[in-house]
Amino acid sequence: MAYLGDGQGNQGFNDVLLKATAKFVAARTREKALGELENLKADVRRRIDAADQNNHSQTDIDRYKSDAYLDPLILGAIEKFSESTPPYWDKPLMTLSEGEKRLREVIDNFSKQAIASWDNPLDFDTPIFAIRATAGLGKTRSVIKQLLAYKLLEYGDVHYYVPNHRLSRELEADLNDELTLDLPKDGSALKRARVIYGRSQKDASGTPMCRKATVANAISKAGGSAYQLLCKNNSGQCEFFDNCTYLDQLDEVDALPDDMKPMLTEVKVMSHNHLFYRTKERFLEPSLVVIDESFIRTPHVEVKIPISDILSFGDPSSHIAAVANILSRGAKNILGQLRALFTSHDLLEELEEYESIQANLFSTLRIDDSLQQQERVADKLQSNDTPLLIRTLAYEMQVTDRDESNAVISDGTEATVLKRRDLHLPDAPLLLIDADANPLLLKQFFGDRITVEDIRVERDAEVYQFSDRTFSKTAFDKNPELITQVGNFISSVSASGKTLVVSNKGLEEDLAGLDVGDATLDHFNNLRGVNLYSDFENIIIVGRIQPSSVDIEKLTRGLWHDAEEPFALLEEKSGSRPLESEKRGYRLKGDSGSAMTQVHPDWRVQALLEQMRERESTEAIDRLRL
Repeated sequence: MAYLGDGQGNQGFNDVLLKATAKFVAARTREKALGELENLKADVRRRIDAADQNNHSQTDIDRYKSDAYLDPLILGAIEKFSESTPPYWDKPLMTLSEGEKRLREVIDNFSKQAIASWDNPLDFDTPIFAIRATAGLGKTRSVIKQLLAYKLLEYGDVHYYVPNHRLSRELEADLNDELTLDLPKDGSALKRARVIYGRSQKDASGTPMCRKATVANAISKAGGSAYQLLCKNNSGQCEFFDNCTYLDQLDEVDALPDDMKPMLTEVKVMSHNHLFYRTKERFLEPSLVVIDESFIRTPHVEVKIPISDILSFGDPSSHIAAVANILSRGAKNILGQLRALFTSHDLLEELEEYESIQANLFSTLRIDDSLQQQERVADKLQSNDTPLLIRTLAYEMQVTDRDESNAVISDGTEATVLKRRDLHLPDAPLLLIDADANPLLLKQFFGDRITVEDIRVERDAEVYQFSDRTFSKTAFDKNPELITQVGNFISSVSASGKTLVVSNKGLEEDLAGLDVGDATLDHFNNLRGVNLYSDFENIIIVGRIQPSSVDIEKLTRGLWHDAEEPFALLEEKSGSRPLESEKRGYRLKGDSGSAMTQVHPDWRVQALLEQMRERESTEAIDRLRL
């Protein structure tokens, strides 16, 4: 409608009104568009009155404003463009009691299959279950109680993975409430759940678990083994080895007599990162593995490598140099061009030769050096990631027939490797608990062995959605007054009861500088599974997680780097890769509506986009336990 009217840059009346009303009704269901007919006509008339009318007579203007003109224009658009759009997510919802009953049945079924796989491993496969149940159903506590009821802990330790240590401490307290044993002889208590921390985490005194955490992190980043280089090897051992808090927590008894298992087995709580580490191999094989909340983004690997590094790794006539030359042209069909020159075996064989003659990156790092000297060496550690690139390309050449590489992209100056880290899990019964579990994503890690149980429970809430603006970072940058308006709104709502405000982290910091009353501020990606806000009455979501199309495509290519099916990637338009628009329906109480939504044409990218965008908003809302 900005083009309505006469004058420079405008497009008159008829064509603009035709296009604008069509656009308006196309974003609505038929019923909603008909219900807004009179309001739409009133708005059109106001805009006609305000427009430049220099090239039109009053008779023309009166005609454009008349029912005789507007009714067929709008009704015709409704007939042509507006249709009833069913809700995008429209699976039947259970009542709370039905959901709780179904949750007990699923855990019973899993527990029986787990016991059968322990008692008769030759006859029964170890089960892999994912419970996708609405947040607030008490999944974690129900799982703990039912696993105990089935005496599953008596078969051995349980490894329990959570997104972060904010949740791990909550879980540790819940577990110990259920698991702690009172010892009658001396009145002491035996706690049977503990958190396993990483090297950089701090103990109760505020000291890092590993006093050489900075050096250890530098070694790991450069591809070395921190334990072999820093802790203990044939040359000696670290001066802190015998009283190291980090290593002490990894100590494990060799075995437990069967009659002692009910008392001495424990639940070890770890962050999702440990799913991809081998550190836990120091522990006894667990009897059960539980993964709480989504871990899908944790395994993503993105490594940028200057093409000059690739060229310097091998001789100018080498296969590796040929790879660099192809990448320097920013070629699209990387795998096809490589296959035309050599096989993956030839490439890997040459890589081995060059790796054997490369200088040892860690040769100057001695285990008996002082911490200060080791820190100086760590500061100089710079790895050449060419071997990662070459192995990734060789693997793609072996497992797919594609010409296009999913895992490697190049801008002519820098190559980027996109991969997923492999899970390192024992062959033990596995239970995943995630309100947003997506079978399409989980199958990348567990194949067809995984069973996904869906338990969707109705929520009791009154929802207001403001759709006339986006509340994005760009919107706040363009309109500085918007942050003040949001702050005033939050303050007024918080006066009615305990209020949680969730936004992106940067906006959370901006809001913290305003008077938002008694509201509590938090941000996306920091809320999964936490119970801190279960007694809050209101929640305000400001904005959403909306990754750029480039970022979401890279993340997806990494997770599916070994897939045969090529990606349907977005095309560049005016220097960007905009997402496509699609009309999607949503559910209302006793009704439905629709809105234009940004989507991606590739089903894998779209699945991950929804996991990050819609699901994080849902996770935030469900902190109120509705």
